[in-house]
Amino acid sequence: MNWKLHKAWLAENYAQDATNLSSTLKGPSPNTPKTLNTNYNPTNNPTKTDSNTQILPKKNPDFAVVASFGHFIPDSVLKKFKYGGINVHGSLLPAYRGSTPLQRAILEHEKFTGITLQLIDKNKLDVGDVLLQSDKIFLNQETTVDQLYSKAAHKGGILLEQFFDDPETAFLKKWKQPKFCTTKFAKLFKKEENWDVVDFETMDAMDIYARFRVFNELKLRFYTDLPMIPETQADIHDESFVHETYKNVRVEQIRLIPTPVEFSGIRKGALFSKHMNPKKKNMKAIVVCDDQWSIELERLRIVRQDNTSISCNSGMLIMRNLIPFSQEGVRRNSRYFSKGHFEHMDMEDDDEITEYRASHIDKDVNGYYFV
Repeated sequence: MNWKLHKAWLAENYAQDATNLSSTLKGPSPNTPKTLNTNYNPTNNPTKTDSNTQILPKKNPDFAVVASFGHFIPDSVLKKFKYGGINVHGSLLPAYRGSTPLQRAILEHEKFTGITLQLIDKNKLDVGDVLLQSDKIFLNQETTVDQLYSKAAHKGGILLEQFFDDPETAFLKKWKQPKFCTTKFAKLFKKEENWDVVDFETMDAMDIYARFRVFNELKLRFYTDLPMIPETQADIHDESFVHETYKNVRVEQIRLIPTPVEFSGIRKGALFSKHMNPKKKNMKAIVVCDDQWSIELERLRIVRQDNTSISCNSGMLIMRNLIPFSQEGVRRNSRYFSKGHFEHMDMEDDDEITEYRASHIDKDVNGYYFV
């Protein structure tokens, strides 16, 4: 069998190099929770199978190679290839069988994942014999899905190169997978499942941050039930100056941070500010999640009822636009005192400052918080 000739054909037709393979592995954008969309789906379009097979090479090649396909390939198509089909799968099978293995690895806080080269089974997804597996791709709490796709594409390219250099050995050493998957099945994300919607009552900071790293934008709701007082005479006559009990927020940039000790015991979803550097005017907007981890909001949009939005790219703007103008006491308690405040009071002892800050924080937060 002329493997070199076939390898050249594969490189030409399937863009084997890692850069182009990256786009092949990605398929639909990983940043939005939508279903897979492909022009060829023999399962859903059985009447079109004959016309779809016309795109296959006239000469019977040895293999069909697919990546991030996510659909069954009928036996009538697999028989067009001498040795069937090979799938480049984004996990170390049998872990995370299914269409979204890379995203699920992040959502499940896995420490590592990898790539598998496997034979395509005509009846079930991702259960075929394993030919080769990559070494581990290590993940951390900052790994994004785009970064993971890039690493996976590189590993997938290396595996294909390794396979076509010596396919006979790969077939001799292939092994059968266990019957059952060792993890959750990596299903497609459906729009109605609201994977990009955050619920602070049921989710912790790690889960929220993992979803952000997969979907790139999150939907939050901010509850405000405080009397809204216009700051200027112009506001009083402005018809658009209305109080919205719930504000719809689209988060575009966040960070995972340790919860400041003063915020311990505060309800989940509470919004506070903190000056991270006393020498700079860099107030940070912080959403408390638990006593260990919280979310720092860096950039977001507040979507109005008329679908216009307010863009906020700093902690100061976020605080000002989310917490309504109200009584001075509420405005003070909803914010976090800066270093300069204590210098003005001639207060230098760290323990004394911590105690002072804690005593002036509204820990009940009954009128303004994320739900």
